[in-house]
Amino acid sequence: MIESVQLNFMRILKQSTFLRNVSWSVLGSGSSQFILLLATLFPLFKLYTPTQFGVYAVYMSIAMISGTLATARYEVVVPIPTDDKDAAGLFGVSTILSCAGAMLLLGILVSWMPPWLEPLGTFAYLLPLQVLAIGVCETHRQWLARLGRFGVLAIAEICRTSVLVLVQCLIAHSFGETAIGLVIGLAAGWLAFWLITLPFVLGSLPLRAIRIPHMKNMTI
Repeated sequence: MIESVQLNFMRILKQSTFLRNVSWSVLGSGSSQFILLLATLFPLFKLYTPTQFGVYAVYMSIAMISGTLATARYEVVVPIPTDDKDAAGLFGVSTILSCAGAMLLLGILVSWMPPWLEPLGTFAYLLPLQVLAIGVCETHRQWLARLGRFGVLAIAEICRTSVLVLVQCLIAHSFGETAIGLVIGLAAGWLAFWLITLPFVLGSLPLRAIRIPHMKNMTI
């Protein structure tokens, strides 16, 4: 009885693109959250102090909020256009805005370093790169979602979380009683996501459509 139900479910899953995509999404997000939960409760909890986690939480909050604002949310409309050239134009707009946002944040940090980031020292300047990585990777995510490559996204998300945790554990004691190890791990995780998704994006993106006149038309 159970085997029959399993076979029927697998047959429906193979035939239904929607269910397959949902399954990949659940697998990717669920597995990554599970990895983070286990890592936080066991190795990371023992390797880092609450103060270090506090600095990391502030850093990550600034990075996530700035990464979202930097793209002006153009990445979320990448899956909407019926024409791939229009979607590529939005992809280009989101990427350029991410770069501009990162440069703006770098200028702010050079002129004024917030006191809550001072414990990171010069590693606080990873923040603009982190904002750039988040904006670009989220743009990649939406482009691949448009193509239905949810399997690639699930693998990339699991690898991002795994690399993040692994790096944070390996270099926990390399920088003394600071949150630098946590910050570097966060950046390494997003780098892994970018490296995994980049070949699939470049292989499907109509690069000729990413031109300033076309991107300008897409923003109007």
